[in-house]
Amino acid sequence: MEPKLNQTMSPSDGDQQQNQATIPTADRPETDTAPTSQNNDNSDDTKASFLGADGTDRIIVKESPARGNLQQFRLDKVATFTCARCTGTKTAKLVAVREGDWTGGGFLCNGCYGWLLANADATWN
Repeated sequence: MEPKLNQTMSPSDGDQQQNQATIPTADRPETDTAPTSQNNDNSDDTKASFLGADGTDRIIVKESPARGNLQQFRLDKVATFTCARCTGTKTAKLVAVREGDWTGGGFLCNGCYGWLLANADATWN
């Protein structure tokens, strides 16, 4: 299914146009199958509790392909977490997750994520 593009006028930009992807109603899935969905059967309770830990929901806006046991996500808002490798307190929209561990023990900062990818044979506790 290919989303259709609609062109709309931006009220603040005068004659500049914006493209917006829309899915026709007939082609929309009946249930929400997004990774942060409440309807997901992947047992994401720990993921949901982390994302809403400070009282505001976080939405995954981009999910990079998994590389080994690591995967990186871009959130719509910054998150504060402790990096599992360097143990630094980080505040970022980019968060890498080790082995799908959304409890916090598997979070990696962008620097450690990049270092581990460059040194694929490296390990840490």
